[in-house]
This record gives sequence, structure tokens and C-alpha cells, in this order.
Amino acid sequence: MTSSQIQGFEIGRELLKAYKAAYEQEHNIRLQDSSNYSFTISRLEKSILEIQEAFKIEQAMPKVIIKANPDWYWFAAGGSAITVISYFIYKLFIKK
Repeated sequence: MTSSQIQGFEIGRELLKAYKAAYEQEHNIRLQDSSNYSFTISRLEKSILEIQEAFKIEQAMPKVIIKANPDWYWFAAGGSAITVISYFIYKLFIKK
């Protein structure tokens, strides 16, 4: 094996470690999410703030772009599941 191949394997090993650490962190967040109510609520509130920011940006955009059902716009925009859920909560309960 050449030195560059060995170096490639070392980089690959470090990347794998980083991915595994990120996965563990996400997994722990999800576990915490299902058991810790206030943590979930704070994430929803954060998502709602993000949505309000997005609304401001959307209103600044030319009106032609999002003429379709805005509910589906969030799915099309690839919003995370928590963002989509909090958007509907925002629409149903907060913004009457």
C-alpha cells in the first residue's frame, strides 16, 4: 500500500468516527425529545420563530413564486418534520 492510500484510510476512519458521534448526538436528542416535554416545547417555539422569519422572507419575495397552497410549500421547501408540525400548530392555534 502506498502512503497516500494509508492516509486515505486514516481520513476515512476519522470521518466515520465523526458521523458516528453525530448520529449518537442526534439519537440522544430524539430520546430526550420524547421524554422531556419542556425541551420539545422549546424546540417547537424555536421552529415557530424560524417560520415567522421565513414568512417575512416570503412576503418580501415576488408574489408569483408561492401562489399555490402555502401548506404544501413547507413540504416542498424540505422543512424538517418538527418545522412542518409546528407550522400547522402555529396556523391552527396561534394565528387565527
